[in-house]
Order: sequence, then C-alpha cells, then structure tokens
Amino acid sequence: MYVLGTIRWMAPELCSPPPEPSSFSSDVWSYGCIILETTSAREPWIDQFNDDSLLFRALQRKENASIFAHLCATQSGPSHLRQLLIQCCAWSKTDRPAFTDILRKLNGDEDGNASIDEYVDCMSVDNPVATEPSFLEKNDGNDALTHDGNKKIQSPNNHHKSNTNGGRLTGEMYTSRGMASGRPIYEGSKGGRYYLTQSGSKVYLHK
Repeated sequence: MYVLGTIRWMAPELCSPPPEPSSFSSDVWSYGCIILETTSAREPWIDQFNDDSLLFRALQRKENASIFAHLCATQSGPSHLRQLLIQCCAWSKTDRPAFTDILRKLNGDEDGNASIDEYVDCMSVDNPVATEPSFLEKNDGNDALTHDGNKKIQSPNNHHKSNTNGGRLTGEMYTSRGMASGRPIYEGSKGGRYYLTQSGSKVYLHK
C-alpha cells in the first residue's frame, strides 16, 4: 500500500496500472481540477462520479477521454477559464500546457478568441488500446452518464457505502496485485483501516 494522492485531483496516468510517477504534467491536471472546483463550487467530477472508486476506474480507461472533455467544455464560468480547464485536463499529458503558459494565459498575454471546440480536440484519444469492456459498458445497469453529462454514475452499493460503512475516505488506495487493487481505503470511527468488497463487506488491513 502506498499513497497515490487524492483521487478527485489525480491525472489519468496516475490511475492506470501500472501508475506513472507524478510529474509537472500530472500537476497541471490537478490544477485543472482546481479550476473545475472553483467554477462549480463542488469537488471535481462529483456530479457525474459521486463515488471515488467509480472515478478511479473511469480515469483508468482511455475511451472515457471524450466524457471528461465534454464535462469540461460544458462547465459554467468565464470562457477563458473554461478553455484553460479543457487544456489542463487534456487526457494525454503531452497536450497539457506548461505552468509558464498557464501564467501567460491568466495574465491575458495570449489570444483568448479560440473556440471551445479547438480545445476539446486535444482531450480526445483516437485509438483506445484497452481490450476489456469500457467503464461505462460495465455499468449499463446503473445510472450511466449520458453524453449530455446530466446523469450520475452510481455504484449499486453506493448508498450502502456512503451511509453505513462507518468510516471516512483516507485518500489512499489499496494497491496489491490481487482483486482489491485500486480500492479506496477507509478509516473506521474506532480506528483501523479497511476497504470494501463489491458486496459491501469490510476487509481490514493489517499494519
């Protein structure tokens, strides 16, 4: 087990197995999430992925890039911040701006008349390499996110997890090679850390 960071601000390359080390590019994604948090007054991606484990799984799959691009493009707020959000949260880290470029944009040193569509293009991934069903295909039975971004994706056990697990998210992930890999870790109200199985059962971690 090791700390990857807070999931809602984590870049896709930090979530995909094996995770890449953090970098300036992943920090730029996190900065984009701060912009999203500022313009929406809510935690990043919370309206569409209200469970951290669902968001973590969605960030692991390249074919979900267009979903995140659409969410960024339809945010409220000033257009120059929306354009910057789209660029910072580009799925491919090579498409994200450097912080020096971000500073120039915030200072108004660059032309802000480019269309949103031009920026959305940089978030697309044309050739997904994954062969397994996508995150959304695996969740057909749930309230899957439609292309208009209006519906949430909820885990079947989501209400059980949020209301009855009696713990709080620690921001850490269980990263064994087994079936529990990638699950968020909770800290119990009376101490002890655990993750939840798909059935909602607690599995405590040994120190």
